[in-house]
Amino acid sequence: MNQDLHRKLLERAIEIAGGKAPLCLRLGVERHSLEFWLTGRATPPDDVFFAATDLVLQDDVSRASQDRRKQHREMLPGDGEGPQRPARI
Repeated sequence: MNQDLHRKLLERAIEIAGGKAPLCLRLGVERHSLEFWLTGRATPPDDVFFAATDLVLQDDVSRASQDRRKQHREMLPGDGEGPQRPARI
């Protein structure tokens, strides 16, 4: 899996958890392991990655349920559409 995806997901999980130490406690991992994963020197185990993913998704679902807008947000170029191809001129 993409190292950049791991890093971004873990950084978002850190924000949600309130810092690196609270996230480590929540995931049951050592701080040095988290640092290795954030720098790309190691890949988090699947169970840790899935737990962090679950944390991020739960936060997103919670935020979405509190959204009072009537319309869904418009997709930005690149949102969920895979790699963007350069436009032909």
